[in-house]
Amino acid sequence: MAVFTHLTEQQIVTFLAGYTLPPLQSVAPILSGNENSNYKLVLGCEDYVLTVFEHRTAHKDLTWFVSLLDHMANAGLTTPKVMVTDTNQALQTVAGKPAMLQSFLKGSTPDALTIDHAHQAGQFLASLHQLNWLGIDKRPSDFSLAKMQKTVSDLSEALNTISPNFRAIAQKTLAQIDSALRDMSLPKSIIHGDLFPDNVFFEGGHLSGVFDFYFASHDDKLFDLAVAIMSWAFDRENRLLPAIANGLLAGYQSKCPLTDDEKSALKHLMKKAALRFALTRAEDRLNIYNVPNLTAKDPLQMINRLAMVDGYQPIFSPS
Repeated sequence: MAVFTHLTEQQIVTFLAGYTLPPLQSVAPILSGNENSNYKLVLGCEDYVLTVFEHRTAHKDLTWFVSLLDHMANAGLTTPKVMVTDTNQALQTVAGKPAMLQSFLKGSTPDALTIDHAHQAGQFLASLHQLNWLGIDKRPSDFSLAKMQKTVSDLSEALNTISPNFRAIAQKTLAQIDSALRDMSLPKSIIHGDLFPDNVFFEGGHLSGVFDFYFASHDDKLFDLAVAIMSWAFDRENRLLPAIANGLLAGYQSKCPLTDDEKSALKHLMKKAALRFALTRAEDRLNIYNVPNLTAKDPLQMINRLAMVDGYQPIFSPS
């Protein structure tokens, strides 16, 4: 979450006029993240999040995201509830951009992640993947191998301005992943696609909320787990933390056992996840979308983590 579109209190009051909700008490920008603009609103005694959709969230997909969030909330997952206006509209416009009001999830991201936190996150992903998704369109992933290969081609030598071997590493890694996965059959579902620790809240030691589903798509279930491992299971020096990685795996497998192909594919999808985030961060670092006030995360963090994957020894439950 972040703020690229700065709203006045009057703009927010006007936005809220279509809802039957208590009056606005306070507004606070949510400064973490780097995709959309978010504000925490206090209305009466309840908290809400106002999200203004920015450059990377395709506006044509917004109705799909609304359907997704409704589906998960109705299924009992700990995800935000989309608020609708008195005329049953989930999406409105503010400052010329689409926007949405959601319930605010209680809790916070722990400063220090434990094996138990990881186990609960793995269980959440399994529950997400096991939902009945009948009626929800299969939105294609924005990060297929073909699209990632195109990104490398489009950025070309600019990648090497970030690190001299960036382009070669990306090309080699993509080729290896493509060769390894070509003949595998991996189960698919709707996935979160961006389950970093700062998209998960805990309260009283229990997982209390998961949010930021704007990279969700229909993709390999295992890719969701790979993203979580690459974002949860490393220390500040980018050293792999096997206990956290295996905690995620154990939590997931407690509800959703992995197939033999998934076990064989895990490290390849971990590399794909690392490269996916390295490339989008490279796009941000090079600011190819010309986004003002963008603070880009370091793409080399994920390149460094990529080099650690081969040494990981995952613990799999019996099939």
